[in-house]
Amino acid sequence: MNRREAQEIKRSLELEGYKIAFVQDMESLKENGVNGLVKEYVRGYGLNREDERDLIDYFKDWEILRQCCGKAIRMVSLPVYC
Repeated sequence: MNRREAQEIKRSLELEGYKIAFVQDMESLKENGVNGLVKEYVRGYGLNREDERDLIDYFKDWEILRQCCGKAIRMVSLPVYC
């Protein structure tokens, strides 16, 4: 899903009464990497520095996998709505 689609989905879900902290889009992930993804999580969920470090540790291996096998991962991945 691209950035525009993510924004539309977030707006639509909010109009239905859901509180949405974050909708991941592949454009932002590609541009900002794991650190950008973690910053969005921290901002969206109000996480602290320790949580931020834990998320970076958790996602750093995933970043390598995404770069190596990204096309295959995208073929089976589903949108993430949080």
